[in-house]
Amino acid sequence: VTGVQTCALPISAEVLDLLNERYGVRHLDVKPENLFIVAGHLKVGDLGLARKGESSDEAASPSVRALSACYAAPELFDGRSTQNSDQYSLAVVYMELLVGKRPFPGANLRQLAMNHLTLEPDVSCLPVAQQGVVRRALSRDPQKRDRKSTRLNSSHLVISYAVFCLK
Repeated sequence: VTGVQTCALPISAEVLDLLNERYGVRHLDVKPENLFIVAGHLKVGDLGLARKGESSDEAASPSVRALSACYAAPELFDGRSTQNSDQYSLAVVYMELLVGKRPFPGANLRQLAMNHLTLEPDVSCLPVAQQGVVRRALSRDPQKRDRKSTRLNSSHLVISYAVFCLK
């Protein structure tokens, strides 16, 4: 990694909402390593865990071992995915790239899973105006999250974040 380029959060939120609404696809592996800038456009890559539609069927959900535990929504640890699973992951990415801290501690898969499933997110390092929106996106209950990831945009979370890119 030799440089830093900035990209506005709305772009990735719009991409995830498009995948979700138009194609019914849940990415399920949103993390900084899967966001790429190509010719000035943000691309969401690595669709290896992507699934079509909501699922309560463990066979249709990614294996817990395949998840990027730092970014995974709590329902994914239970073998379910919802239309709001990617929003949760995007909120973790946003917080990490903005302030350099994730909302849940954990040194291994088990700790991270338990913390995502039981703890309230620590968003105290974010500006006060952004804490409520990010906390809602990080709700353990997917029904309490906003319907669209782009809600993050309308709440003035349009501050640029760092996306590392190779020269």
